[in-house]
Amino acid sequence: MTRRGQAFQNEFKRGPIEVEPNGKRYSIHHNHAEYMGWKFFYRMSSVHNYMTSASDQETAYGTQVHDHINGNLHTHLVNLKVDIDIKGRTNRFETWDIAPTTRPNAYSAKENDKYHMTKYTRDVKDTELAGAYKFNFETPKYLLFYNEQEKNAYGNPKAYRIVNRGMVKQLFAEGEGNEPAASWARYQVAVTKYQESERRSSSAYAYMDSSDPVVQFQNFIDKYESIVDEVCSRYLFIFYS
Repeated sequence: MTRRGQAFQNEFKRGPIEVEPNGKRYSIHHNHAEYMGWKFFYRMSSVHNYMTSASDQETAYGTQVHDHINGNLHTHLVNLKVDIDIKGRTNRFETWDIAPTTRPNAYSAKENDKYHMTKYTRDVKDTELAGAYKFNFETPKYLLFYNEQEKNAYGNPKAYRIVNRGMVKQLFAEGEGNEPAASWARYQVAVTKYQESERRSSSAYAYMDSSDPVVQFQNFIDKYESIVDEVCSRYLFIFYS
């Protein structure tokens, strides 16, 4: 396999940020130690680690699955950067926007009867911001990557269709709390012009620097650069629970 580009950046934007609150965050009583809401019970044979609570405040955030163990409500989010080239690296991204329509039904015995069907409209995404896709059940679409210069025997561009079966909506408000650390989760699909400085959608420090992320994915698509017949990066956002 031939690799393109540099494996790592020559210079990093900045070093990791270490954040530590003031004050004591732990307490120890015999073989019990508590640290930031977690309780550890030390024994000679092993270490047992689980969360406990003195009240029922956590019941709205999960269910009890065992003695003294609560299964928290959470979602695992995954962002994949995929390389999809069709007969060359300069491709296009478009959606087929599907909508209902009606036409006169000339074959019906009923007067002025209508035939109900669906049709699609091709929408070529011309900029990075236009290529950031948020799924909407009210406006179904086909997501296609294709090469305008490569056609099949019937004159249709050769293409790949993206079928994302693991979509989920990001519920947190944009720009609030830890959300900026995963700004890629705002979209189910995003297409950007390939840049050597944009090799990853996040960083190892994202959890601790959410107020000012080292890698801010939203900046990738806010440049309004053209993605028509360009070398592009494609990002798919999925989840598993």
